[in-house]
Amino acid sequence: MKKLFCTVVTDYDGSMASPTIFHTRAEKLADVEPHIREELCELGFEDSELDHIFEVFTFEVSDLDIIEV
Repeated sequence: MKKLFCTVVTDYDGSMASPTIFHTRAEKLADVEPHIREELCELGFEDSELDHIFEVFTFEVSDLDIIEV
């Protein structure tokens, strides 16, 4: 069963106006980062430079983390 993950991407030099957030459904955490790297490459970044430009933090989101109004 797939779980919901949230990935927060920030840049090291602070030039981004705000972090970029991705929500991904995947079976395990290890499946998420390669997908996010692909997304960033589609935005025009080279895979080889991603580790030098961005900090990527991914965590699992549980039902308890979701605020329902």
